[in-house]
Amino acid sequence: MEIRPYSPGSEFYIESLTREPGWQMSYLHYHDLYELYFLEQGHHSTIIEDKLYQLSPKHVALYTPNILHKSHNTNGYSRTCIYFTSDYLKKYFSLTAIDTLTECFKTPVISLDDDTFAQIRKIFPLIKAENPKAEGNCAFMYLTAILAILNRNKNSYRPIQLSQEQEKLTLVLRYIHQNYNSIDSISEIASQLYVTKYHLCHTFKAATGLTLIEYINHIKIRQACNLLKCTKKSVTQIGADCGFNSPMYFCKTFKKLMGTAPSEFRKSLQQGHKDTPPAAGPS
Repeated sequence: MEIRPYSPGSEFYIESLTREPGWQMSYLHYHDLYELYFLEQGHHSTIIEDKLYQLSPKHVALYTPNILHKSHNTNGYSRTCIYFTSDYLKKYFSLTAIDTLTECFKTPVISLDDDTFAQIRKIFPLIKAENPKAEGNCAFMYLTAILAILNRNKNSYRPIQLSQEQEKLTLVLRYIHQNYNSIDSISEIASQLYVTKYHLCHTFKAATGLTLIEYINHIKIRQACNLLKCTKKSVTQIGADCGFNSPMYFCKTFKKLMGTAPSEFRKSLQQGHKDTPPAAGPS
């Protein structure tokens, strides 16, 4: 089980694909890009940080850079994603304009009506026809149009009712995010929800595709990556800050999830290679 930074390899990128029934994403992932995720057909659940959402056609999921997310319980679906970086926006817009355009990202999921969704879908082939590296390409103009539509509809999300078990799962996710560096055991989480350890482990795995330990370690290692990037703390101190009692276990877990040792990860960042671990496939 890996937690992977994912980058399509471009400052701006659009991609459409169809997943067959039974396909499951086996890992949480994140990327240093904005992502607009348009679900065109099918249904599935998605984890965005500490919340669970049920997505249906004409739902748009909006991911800001470095947000953990994962699709699960898919019965086959078709979607189109648009990825773009902060640097891409800065090429064409002022900081004030960027703040306005990305306001919609404060809403993780947006619901669109038939006409509005169809209006956006008409823009997809126009973007695909552009060469983002060609001088005078208009991809940023089409992105502006899409973001303007989403901003006008940012308060339109009509959530699908979660089951009682899914509501409990949301509480579990929230508790882990708030206490990841101090959780002593799974029994601690179970006691917070007044359920048995077995029931908690079983329902969490069924709902997310991950064990509780895997998920907790994902959160810890993502935070460790941030500390390796943004601080000068030692690897041992970062491991302790993220809730690992043993430096050896921290390094072992980090390498398992990221594909490299913490010290090598930091070194790659210092050298300017942000995506040293192997890139994961898209959601």
